[in-house]
Amino acid sequence: MCAWSSGGFKSCDALLKRIEDNDPKLETAVFLPMKSFGSEEVIRLANAIESGKKHYLKHIYASGHAISTHGLTILASAIARSNTIQSIAIGDNTMGDNGVICFCQPFEFSHNHSIQKLDFSSKGMSFAGFSAIGKTFGTSNTNLSILDLSRNHGEVDKSVLELCNSASSNNMQPFPYLTYLDVSNCQVGPLSVLALVQTLFESGYQTDDSPKLTLVLNHNPLIGQSPTCLSSFFRLSSHRLTSLSLTHCDMDDEGVRALVYDSNHAVGYQTTLTSAASGR
Repeated sequence: MCAWSSGGFKSCDALLKRIEDNDPKLETAVFLPMKSFGSEEVIRLANAIESGKKHYLKHIYASGHAISTHGLTILASAIARSNTIQSIAIGDNTMGDNGVICFCQPFEFSHNHSIQKLDFSSKGMSFAGFSAIGKTFGTSNTNLSILDLSRNHGEVDKSVLELCNSASSNNMQPFPYLTYLDVSNCQVGPLSVLALVQTLFESGYQTDDSPKLTLVLNHNPLIGQSPTCLSSFFRLSSHRLTSLSLTHCDMDDEGVRALVYDSNHAVGYQTTLTSAASGR
């Protein structure tokens, strides 16, 4: 069951009380952006998660709220010590690298592998935040399957490249359970494309049983050598990549033709190539 914050136009009290009372019907808590969800509410939520009870809450959606680094650390620490939370979306575009790093740190040495979905879209982070996410959630010890990092602008080929490098460092199988990755509007260029290929499809032990992956690269400057780099997805990932979205990626006709040709001639390849032709 999903519940939205209520109890007055801006109050989250009623929803937080249901979490504190361990309502067995409450699996998903949505703290809408127009509600008040600051330090006091974050601490209440963290204390409820860490109360020692068997909690039914699995999903927390609190995007659009400005939360201090202290609050992010407290909440992440509680989630890392629990074994129930599967999905988390937190913070707004003021979160930045420091906020993302503070959220990630409690998970680095945690034995909690319950997080399956992480939404850090539009958090105002750059390469340092991407690096923290790769280091923390890109390891073979996590169960992360859905990762949304879209709309985090930075320098071309820096943030996503750092995500891949940090996940691959001393790790034979980065992001082993990933089924969906959205890096739209993240300034992905040729170097990042190559890094994604090497990290997601060449590293570790990719087999027919590896999880199928949807990759979203919309609104990125995939120009220059990128079509050649992208074609390597089809040559190297026939067992894993099932959907590749490339809308508004500044690709010319030659690049689109190369992609279509490679996708049609890859052995055993079954995928969906979305809107590449409209990517200029």
